[in-house]
Amino acid sequence: MYFLVHRSLSAMQKGIQAGHAALEYCLNNRIDTELWDFIKNHKTWIVLDGGVNVDLNQHESYLHNECGIKTARFDEPDLNDCATALCFIVDERVFDKENYPNFPDFIASSYPNSTDMKIYSAYRLHPEEVISAYSKEYKLWVEKLGGEGNIKLREYLSQFKLAI
Repeated sequence: MYFLVHRSLSAMQKGIQAGHAALEYCLNNRIDTELWDFIKNHKTWIVLDGGVNVDLNQHESYLHNECGIKTARFDEPDLNDCATALCFIVDERVFDKENYPNFPDFIASSYPNSTDMKIYSAYRLHPEEVISAYSKEYKLWVEKLGGEGNIKLREYLSQFKLAI
């Protein structure tokens, strides 16, 4: 379960607000199989710095409209109903980079005899060229990760730092 929390809160408040948002998520999605799979099999919370109120609103909109992700948010009554936490669950293929590696690692595993590290720097600088050069492998990788939506979400989440 992922959380984007308001940057200006103390560490303890961030955890509390994440808890509030998690409860909202459970209330809103109590019959959802994705929620029950998370509760039974994962139980890990990843709390990220979501910026300020305006940022949380934009993140919520992006997750809904661009990624089709269900979210729940908590607006703190004691802070003039300011958005303090956003909660959502993502497919394990988004965060499990050991079983679902990034594209350069996927290419390296496809060609185990290759020790050429140039692919990593090339992908960082010119990902579109690497994708074009390895289009067959890219298509397999996207399929393995569950589609373009998961790729987009993985890239989106990479911009956030842990909330401390």
